[in-house]
Amino acid sequence: MNRWKTYIQGIFNVIAGTKKEEKKITVPPTLNGSNHSIQEKDLVPLIFKDPLDVDKILNDPDESIAYFSMLKYGTSEEKFLILDWKGEFSHEITDYMAEYERSYSVKLASEHEFRRLSELEYDYLPDKIKAVNKVIAPEGYGLFTFPTLDDTYALFISELEHKEALTQVDLLEDENSPDEASYIQYYV
Repeated sequence: MNRWKTYIQGIFNVIAGTKKEEKKITVPPTLNGSNHSIQEKDLVPLIFKDPLDVDKILNDPDESIAYFSMLKYGTSEEKFLILDWKGEFSHEITDYMAEYERSYSVKLASEHEFRRLSELEYDYLPDKIKAVNKVIAPEGYGLFTFPTLDDTYALFISELEHKEALTQVDLLEDENSPDEASYIQYYV
C-alpha cells in the first residue's frame, strides 16, 4: 500500500508544481521482476497513461473494485473504444488510433496503413484487431480488449512491453465465464 501512497503523492506534487517530474507513468514494483502477483490496480497505469486518470480510477469514491472503476472511467471518458460484437459502423478503430497518436504524440501507422486498415473488410471484430496489431506492433504498441460484462468490446491501446502483465490478471473472477472473457486479450 505504501508504494501506491508514494505514487499518488508524486502525482499530487506534479499537480501542485512542487516537484518537476515527467508525465510518464512508472511501472509498479510488482511488475519489475518481483515475485508478487499482479493485481487489478497494478494494471491501471499500464492502461491509462495520464497520472490524473490513474488517480481518479484508484481513488474512485463510488467504486472500490479497480476493474469496475477502470471500465466505468474508460468508457465515460472515451479512453476505451466500445464496439459491439458486430464491429465497426464506420472507421471507429482507425479514428481511435489517430486520436491516440495526437493525444500522446506517437506514431502508430503510416497514412497508407491507416487507409488500408479503414478499408479492411472482416467478418469478426477480432480479425480486424489482429490486422491492426500486425501494423502497430512494430511501433511497440498493441490494441487490446478489456473484458466487459456484455457482448461489447472495450478496446484500448497500450505499449507491448506491458502485454504479459496486462493479459495475466483474471479481472472478472467469474467461474461461469470462459477464461478469455475474464482476461484482457491481445489478438495476433
